[in-house]
Amino acid sequence: MRRILLTGAGFSKNWGGPLASEVLRSLIADQEIRANPSIRALLLNDKNYEVTLSQLQANKTADPESLKVLESAILRVFSEMTEVAGFV
Repeated sequence: MRRILLTGAGFSKNWGGPLASEVLRSLIADQEIRANPSIRALLLNDKNYEVTLSQLQANKTADPESLKVLESAILRVFSEMTEVAGFV
């Protein structure tokens, strides 16, 4: 029999991970994101960093620098989360 684990919003909260809304707030507060008004505006408009990331990935030839800035910011946020949780 095949088993499937269904999780819902907030699943990562059980092990100390942030909710998506908390990741979004961290990204908006990121120094490089604050220095890039177009990315910040996208994040504030979409209210979902995954949607913003996918939009920039779909248009990476149009704006490769913004994609690079957002990806770097996401890596920083998740690295900080990993360090705070003690997984390093």
